Amino acid sequence: MIIAKVATGNSLKVLALLCTLMNLPALSSAQIIEVPYDSDSTFYRVDLALKNADRCFYLFLEADTIQDLPPDFKSLKNLRGITFRYCLKANWANIFKRLADISNLKYLEISICDLRILPEDIGQMNQITSLNLKSNLLENLPQNVKNCSQLEYLNLSFNRYSDLASLTDQLNSIPHLRSVDLSNAWISELPVNFSSLINLTSLNLSDNHLRSLPEDFQNLQSLEVLDLSNNRLLDYSVEMTKVSLLKGLKELRLASNELAKLSESVGDLTLLEVLDLSGNILDALPSSIGNLAALQDLNLGSDAARQRRNRIRNFPATFENLINLERLNISGDSIIKVPVAISKFTKLKELNLSWCTIFEISPSLRALENLEILNLDHNHISKIPEWIGELKALRELHIDADYFSYPLDKINLLPASLGLLKNLEVLSLNDQVIRVLPSSISNCTKLRVLNLRNNLLSSLPDEFILMSSLENLDLKANELENLPSGFSQLASLKHLNLSFNPPLNLPAAAQQIQHMKQLQVLDISFNQLTPQIYYGLKEVLPDTKIIAKGINNLNPLGN
Repeated sequence: MIIAKVATGNSLKVLALLCTLMNLPALSSAQIIEVPYDSDSTFYRVDLALKNADRCFYLFLEADTIQDLPPDFKSLKNLRGITFRYCLKANWANIFKRLADISNLKYLEISICDLRILPEDIGQMNQITSLNLKSNLLENLPQNVKNCSQLEYLNLSFNRYSDLASLTDQLNSIPHLRSVDLSNAWISELPVNFSSLINLTSLNLSDNHLRSLPEDFQNLQSLEVLDLSNNRLLDYSVEMTKVSLLKGLKELRLASNELAKLSESVGDLTLLEVLDLSGNILDALPSSIGNLAALQDLNLGSDAARQRRNRIRNFPATFENLINLERLNISGDSIIKVPVAISKFTKLKELNLSWCTIFEISPSLRALENLEILNLDHNHISKIPEWIGELKALRELHIDADYFSYPLDKINLLPASLGLLKNLEVLSLNDQVIRVLPSSISNCTKLRVLNLRNNLLSSLPDEFILMSSLENLDLKANELENLPSGFSQLASLKHLNLSFNPPLNLPAAAQQIQHMKQLQVLDISFNQLTPQIYYGLKEVLPDTKIIAKGINNLNPLGN
């Protein structure tokens, strides 16, 4: 039975696995840490949820003027998760009384709601497994939070706690609590009793002002996940000794900490599967890194804004021991050549070498038969080797150049072997100097996204129309003269950018494009535009957003 969406989402990415409506498994904190925004079983208004009570499993109330929940709210017997976000007029004492009647409720979020006091009725919700209270004005929790006997995940980030020692005692009183988020809480010092939280398996202390960790921090022996990112006041030459005694750690995040040197003691964490060292200022790795044989995800890249970056150029000989790596990010580092050790990482699925100083695609990558995502953006690569076709598992290939870089550092020719990448879904070659696409590219029948912005293409091969899965095509700023015959047969194409192609025979192109009713966005800006072309396309493609900023005395048009 298929249920239509009651409303559609806009930008929030779902962080939970969506269940089929008629066969929803029991929720747990491992399955949902956020209400799924685009699920067919998610409703966005209380009145609509009540009219479809049997179908409502999730309720997402954002920027709602709600003050109370109606008496018949308890009819939502299947409700398993509810989010209140930016709900600033709510009477929380009354709302909690209503929520206590929902026996199947597992997830509760009240975020960015200026909540100052958590109502005592939270203690009536002994079935809750996940409680998200991020970005409020809480200073403490009520004593009867200990009655939430099934609570496993608690998010207290972006609050300001007046008494961390009392808060720690309250956390200790929750019998099944395993995961706590205290990020962005302006914490400078952990209380002496903090190390009594010996049942925690996940702890997020990122984005605080910690100056030290408790001397007995190693008592948290159940910890598997620890996030200390962006705590730059910590002396990691001292604190890593304490962290390295947490032998059960599987995930350690130390991003954006101005780390200039990583202690050899990191090698004692032999169960580590994830190590995030991004956004630091490391110029080397300790030789003990080779002890982390279980490591699957190693992040040595720059921070998101590319403001802070490591400066690693050479890797220790023991680096080649990391044979179980599946994800490796060296983005923004100082490497000139791809480390030869990478050829040993045959389980690697994702490799990010963007924003380095690489001049060639190293043959050491040929051994990566399981590689699915390869990012080589913003380097100095002028050639794609013929052997690229041997990477049969590749789904994404990114080799964008820099707009202002010297032409000799750009790609002008594509190998025919690209057509051997039958699993390729995304190909991005922006800001290169490519003049011709090989006809073999049509063999990439799974290709969904093709970015060729700012190249020198004057035409597309006739076989181009065989790429039936293509959804996004960016040909902005090329030298296109015509579209291939049958271009309108690209029935999956939703986003098409043909802007800044002055030689383009736009009337002929429009004749083909007018049949592409499925187009969602079409950009034909800064070509040989006329009002007749623009308004003609608007008439036959009423559901398409047409961007047509013009030249030659044509005023900017579009919606």
